[in-house]
Amino acid sequence: MKAFLRNDYYIQLSIFFVAVFIALAGLLAQEGKLFFVFYFGVGFSQLISYCIRIFCEYRKSIIFKIYGFLIMPVFLSLLGLYLFGNQNGIASFCLFAPVLSIFYSPVMAILYLIDIYKTYQSFIAIKNVNNIS
Repeated sequence: MKAFLRNDYYIQLSIFFVAVFIALAGLLAQEGKLFFVFYFGVGFSQLISYCIRIFCEYRKSIIFKIYGFLIMPVFLSLLGLYLFGNQNGIASFCLFAPVLSIFYSPVMAILYLIDIYKTYQSFIAIKNVNNIS
């Protein structure tokens, strides 16, 4: 578990900085579509990480639980749009969560990185305590 958290942290951190760099380069080049690389690149990688971590047996932090509560509806809404297409009632309902998440998902992405780091540090501290005893 400790190795997974360490690797997950460095992978998530790398994807985050690459996506931020691409988004900023897109803004400077006035190519607005590149800005959404941040949302989908970071969001998709964190979704996979979240789905793996949710089945791991350790105590989940409050940040982890809030992240899941706020981010999972976004991906379920996008899945609904993909499955049901552009039908008026469904499309307007399914677009609510992704549009709202444009404002809070960058903060949630940073909080997710902090949560991975703190969880990894707690596993290191537990190992050090067990080695001392």
